[in-house]
Amino acid sequence: MSVELADHDGALSVIARTPIRVSPLGVTERRSGTLLDRLTTAQTTIRERVLQLTGSSIDKVDLQITSADVRERKRVA
Repeated sequence: MSVELADHDGALSVIARTPIRVSPLGVTERRSGTLLDRLTTAQTTIRERVLQLTGSSIDKVDLQITSADVRERKRVA
């Protein structure tokens, strides 16, 4: 994961690059929502957390997914 802070027309912006964990294709059980839902939630969380920690509001949160970490569900025998 990498994070950059940048000036975006006079406002603070965050650029985060990270892999994301996803379910294998064909697995219909989704506990945390769609990929888009998860990214939207992450953007909101980043904005709120930066505001709490620094008192500065973020104008733009750019999330860049670098790869998919596909985790197989392990079965217990």
